Amino acid sequence: MSCRAGDNAQRSGAGWVSPRDKLHGRVVERRRVVEMARTIIAIRRLTDEVTTLEGLAHGRLRQAWLDEQVPQCGYCQPGQLMSAAVLLARTPHSTDAEIDDAMAGNLCRCDTYQRIRRAIHRAAQAGSAKP
Repeated sequence: MSCRAGDNAQRSGAGWVSPRDKLHGRVVERRRVVEMARTIIAIRRLTDEVTTLEGLAHGRLRQAWLDEQVPQCGYCQPGQLMSAAVLLARTPHSTDAEIDDAMAGNLCRCDTYQRIRRAIHRAAQAGSAKP
């Protein structure tokens, strides 16, 4: 491995990485940064609005989550809440099977799946425009 004079670059799996590309002592692969940027651009092309977890802070879904005492350790909560919000937006009055299918990609360490299902039903019954 050779570098040009004055070039402090190092070789990584993604190609040449300069010292300024390091973050917290680990090399940030440019390929991954580009993939993340492309994903963000693709999302922006699909819709004019992107809802984050913080965007659900004052809605019916959050209130249903608290009423059903879903949060336990917090490990799965961001993924569970965002998946539930998408489900409510697409299918406001889902069956148990539809809920189970939509939430299948999220693992809960505390096994609160029944509470999650009840919270989604409760949020759907609340019927507010904002999930």
